[in-house]
Amino acid sequence: MLMRVRLGTDKPASRLLVPTEAVITSGKRFVVLVAGENNAMQPVVVTTGRDIGSDTEILSGLSEGQKVVASGQFLIDSEANLKSVLPKLSGNQDKPDTKPAAKTSAIFQAVGKVEQVTPEALTISHNAIPELKWGAMTMDFDKPRPDAFPEIKAGQEIHFSFKETDEGYVLESVSPSHGGHK
Repeated sequence: MLMRVRLGTDKPASRLLVPTEAVITSGKRFVVLVAGENNAMQPVVVTTGRDIGSDTEILSGLSEGQKVVASGQFLIDSEANLKSVLPKLSGNQDKPDTKPAAKTSAIFQAVGKVEQVTPEALTISHNAIPELKWGAMTMDFDKPRPDAFPEIKAGQEIHFSFKETDEGYVLESVSPSHGGHK
């Protein structure tokens, strides 16, 4: 059988693209380094879409106009290095022999918006967390178990608490903010 098909759209779709070499893959997540205040580099967890030539589509995590580091993969060659380098890039200037506050079993509170829900994690765009010297960003927070927080959906505004472990940032509690879905 032979079929002739012509696909088209009325309006061209606008897509946010970054050079593929700007996307750092850690195995679990995709990170792009963004130029922040005073040319400091800020790691941002992004959700990627299709590769289009030498560019990669960014579905969430970045907004138009942000400046990204075009090539940063040579800096980081493993997820272990990624965990140690990203806090330094985001402005955490602790001395090497001083543990950052997050290494304690402290529990941190924040508010944000759920961008994505998977069995392993919630991707959350959150406000600044001064205790950790973090600016506002989008990142993954691991769930303590796959069936945790079943009532939480993408798009919800939430209050959440988390702690840092050797495996990353793990959620302790998640509850919808006043108004739930937005």
